[in-house]
Amino acid sequence: MLLRLFVGAVAESWKLVNEKIVKSPLRNAYLDILDEGGKKALQTLEEQFRKSAFLVAVRNNYGFHLVESDKEIEKAFETLHLDAGLDDYWLLYASHHGFNSLFHLSDLIFIQGIANLAKQSDLNLAQAKLMQEVSQASIHLIEFSRSWIAAIWKKHFGAEIQATKVTQITDAPHVDDLGLPFFVDVSSRPSNHASAPSRRGTS
Repeated sequence: MLLRLFVGAVAESWKLVNEKIVKSPLRNAYLDILDEGGKKALQTLEEQFRKSAFLVAVRNNYGFHLVESDKEIEKAFETLHLDAGLDDYWLLYASHHGFNSLFHLSDLIFIQGIANLAKQSDLNLAQAKLMQEVSQASIHLIEFSRSWIAAIWKKHFGAEIQATKVTQITDAPHVDDLGLPFFVDVSSRPSNHASAPSRRGTS
């Protein structure tokens, strides 16, 4: 489940970058200022999401949303049901303590559905494909973001900031003398209603 949420977050991040930067005038304004790492990361991201819609499909169907078609869930269910190695997963025991959950089986069906999107019959290979794609995308998104922020800084502030004033603080307290209390006693604090002046106008 956590991996699906991670995939959804990465896909959403790329959507933001693609719509608000890549396909906007901002690209031309800052592209030349990006360092080589940022340019390469952006190029890799564009190629990855152009060649493969796997992460976006997982986000749309199993990460942030439910599958639109019941046929996909039914197909995943049938595939798992025919797998003799998973027979023990269908043995369910009802609890007397008021908590019965089909979470494990539901998650297994989702995993099979993702494997179908990956066109993999082996769940381990599907997992490996998902991990490889989301890891690659997240690494390049982080690298591009770092480079993009640096480009904005250079464009508006320059390569470095020259200080025009030098301030020297001589009476700063020692760090060991500073502390914030974990508990604060407010019992003696006067009531706001009692001390607040009247705001009514006078005639």
